[in-house]
This record gives sequence, C-alpha cells and structure tokens, in this order.
Amino acid sequence: SQEIYSTASGHCINLVFGITPFIFGNRYPNIREIIKENGISRLVLESDAPYIKYKENQIPNPYIVNFVAEEISKLLNIPVEQVFETTFANTQRIYGKRE
Repeated sequence: SQEIYSTASGHCINLVFGITPFIFGNRYPNIREIIKENGISRLVLESDAPYIKYKENQIPNPYIVNFVAEEISKLLNIPVEQVFETTFANTQRIYGKRE
C-alpha cells in the first residue's frame, strides 16, 4: 500500500523496492498506483526467474525485466531507457558498482 511504501521509505533512506512481473497481474493491484505516485527513484527491476511467468506457456527467465521496464515506462509516460538508467543506478547504489 502507499502507506507502507511511505512509512518504509521514511525510515530507511537507502530502501529500494523490487518490481517483478507481478506488475502485470491482478494479485497486487496497488503496485501500479504506487509507481504512478512515487516514480522510479526507489525501484529496482527483478525477474524472479525461474518462478514468475510473464505470459502463459512461457518459460520464466531473467529477460522478463525488459517487459517490466516497458510497463513502468508506459505507466509514467517516460522513455524505457530512463527506467533502465535509473533502476540500474539504484541497483549499483544498493549492491555496489561492479568494475
């Protein structure tokens, strides 16, 4: 919920939220609204491969993050490249830069 997002973000300045292919289903309907309201400054992309399918009859794989990024870009009406740049920077900030 937005309340949980706001509370957690307020308490943990380095907290990020992983967005998975669940963004496509109805299991967690508030994911889209949270992204619309808060943007991508605290997001990282996750595939949850090999567990979550993007579409029926599809083998789950890490490339699903491309579809997740495209969906976020549509929600926010921003270029998908901006989604990748920001979420990659967030990932590096949390996990450290790789040489």
